[in-house]
Amino acid sequence: MASPESDLVSTGPGPTPEPLWQRGIRLIAAAIFLVGGLNGFFSFLPATNVPPFMDIMMDSGYIYIVKAIEITGALLLIYRPTAPLGTILLAPIAVNIVAFHALIDPTGAALGVTAAVLIAALLFIHRRTFSGIFVFRQ
Repeated sequence: MASPESDLVSTGPGPTPEPLWQRGIRLIAAAIFLVGGLNGFFSFLPATNVPPFMDIMMDSGYIYIVKAIEITGALLLIYRPTAPLGTILLAPIAVNIVAFHALIDPTGAALGVTAAVLIAALLFIHRRTFSGIFVFRQ
């Protein structure tokens, strides 16, 4: 029988080891946003039936700002101590991806929902880090 510590991954010197399932969530989310962000610059994944909204974002250059934030957030997720910052950067992007697929283009919604669920899980995992935001002081 495996001990409760068997699913922990040593992260070297630091406060506590990270459970394997948490590392999986963090790295899968990082991979999704890193590939998506890099694809915005290098277009290595095929784009089919692009809605006019995306053309406007590309023509204006706005999409490159969003993709740069995706890459930055993904890189921050890879390194465990900076994962909360990466999560905060990626959370509004994940909400916008879900809104885009819900309201404009339902194709590809599964990946967007997956990314949003992973980011929500990371927000929950790092809830202690963000607890100060919800404290009201007078």
